[in-house]
Order: sequence, then C-alpha cells, then structure tokens
Amino acid sequence: MTTIIELFDTEEPLNNILSTTAIKPDRLVGLGDRQISKAKTQRPLLGYLRAMGLSTNTQFIPCRTYDIAHIAATIESVLQQYGSENCIIDVLGGSDTLLLAAGCCCQNHP
Repeated sequence: MTTIIELFDTEEPLNNILSTTAIKPDRLVGLGDRQISKAKTQRPLLGYLRAMGLSTNTQFIPCRTYDIAHIAATIESVLQQYGSENCIIDVLGGSDTLLLAAGCCCQNHP
C-alpha cells in the first residue's frame, strides 16, 4: 500500500497534486500549517481527486511549521504507522522548514 507524505503548500496548490496524480497512491497524508485542518483548504484537493477518479484515502495533519523537531517527529510517526518502505515523501512543495525536516527524516531511512 503506497502512501505519499505531502508537504502541503497553500501558496502553490498545484504542487499538492502532482505526485498523487502521477503515482496514484492508496493514501495521501498532507502535512502543513493549521490551515490544512480546515475544510476550505482540503476541499479543492479532495474535489480534484474525485474528478480524476482516484479513491485515495486522505489524512491531513497540522504541524507547527516553524518547529523542525516537531515536523520531523510527525513525519517519523507517519513513517512508523504506515511502514517507511511503503511511504514516499513528496518534496515538490512546502515551506523551507517542512523541506528541511523531511530531509532530516530521509537521512534516517536509506
């Protein structure tokens, strides 16, 4: 079961769908600021997935996007929950802090 961990970028919404469209994962876990937990933010992505006929399970997890340790712990939790061998971290979008935390996590999972 493939899981994409999406570093959610509210400023560049196109970056939030590229890997999901190409890979068609079973699950999409979006990480971002607290806006990610609002239906207003999720609605366009969910509508796009439906329009493309994708039955991707979605989960949105808000993070303290200024706290690298918190973001890394959240990513590690997702990797542990779904199995790191089944997860892909999409680095097309997201803040610099999200990207740095993802890089730190990738170092631990060759």
